[in-house]
Amino acid sequence: MEKIRGYPRRKVSKCVTFCSLFLLVCTLFLPYSLNLPSSKGVEVLETKVVSAEDTRIWPNAGLTGGQDGVYKNLSLLLNGAANMQAFANGTVYYLLPQEFVEANIIDQMDFSGTYSVDVIDISGFPMTESGNVSENQMTIDAATGVISYSLAELLDHPYADTSEGRFTLYMEYTDGRYPFTDDGQYTFYGGAYDSISSSDTLKVDGAKTELPAPVDSDGDGLSDSEEADLGTDPDKPDTDGDGYGDGEEVEANTDPLNPEDPEKTSEPKPEPEPEPSPDAGEEEEEQPESSLNFNNPIVLALGLLGIVAALFVLNHRNKDE
Repeated sequence: MEKIRGYPRRKVSKCVTFCSLFLLVCTLFLPYSLNLPSSKGVEVLETKVVSAEDTRIWPNAGLTGGQDGVYKNLSLLLNGAANMQAFANGTVYYLLPQEFVEANIIDQMDFSGTYSVDVIDISGFPMTESGNVSENQMTIDAATGVISYSLAELLDHPYADTSEGRFTLYMEYTDGRYPFTDDGQYTFYGGAYDSISSSDTLKVDGAKTELPAPVDSDGDGLSDSEEADLGTDPDKPDTDGDGYGDGEEVEANTDPLNPEDPEKTSEPKPEPEPEPSPDAGEEEEEQPESSLNFNNPIVLALGLLGIVAALFVLNHRNKDE
């Protein structure tokens, strides 16, 4: 009997056939899963590499804020011995509150800025570089709330050292009202880095400040401070009990404290019907899951390998006969 490396061909053929059938059965009927890393939620804000990501330009950073109606500002003060390698192509970053991101107002806001940097030129002469930053010079990422602009575009002289930098961001939102918060605070972050890997860098390592934010305790669309000015109850969405919310009456230019304004009709105001959910409707009848698994690329590859091996064995059998 002809042998293959010391083993009878017939036994080798049976062994290969058994292994092929076993592989095919396992491929079709055993569960497999292929887990690939998801890119969802990964925020890559800068691709340039100057030194290392998340490298601070100045070791010390402080952030203060102010506001007047629709106007808000953030002042970032940076000092200490600067990292000149990172400074050469550094970037100033601000992170706006998550409430701004969720309310989708960042694209509707207007931004501008100013800067002032104390530097020492290569001849050892101290000087101050200052100027304005236009919105066109900024990178505005509404999806993450990160506002940034490059120092290289503002400072175009070679320097030997720098001691302090002052960067102010001005914000204006006139198309509507700022979003409400649960705790009555907006949280902002800021810093200057050669680049950052994600907005989390600012939350962990950046300077932080808070500004008062409007709170709507009863959810009627009016802030508690507005209701205090109007004399309405901040904990009662319909102060006069006429079926119209306080915010709705203010928008309609009627009196939220007078139950007869607007005049009541014989029929009460109908309650708005909730909009149907996109997923609403009759639930689809669950189909029994098939025991076969053809959706996984690894499973299909193993199945094809089993089929090829089986055909190879059958072909050699036919030759033997």
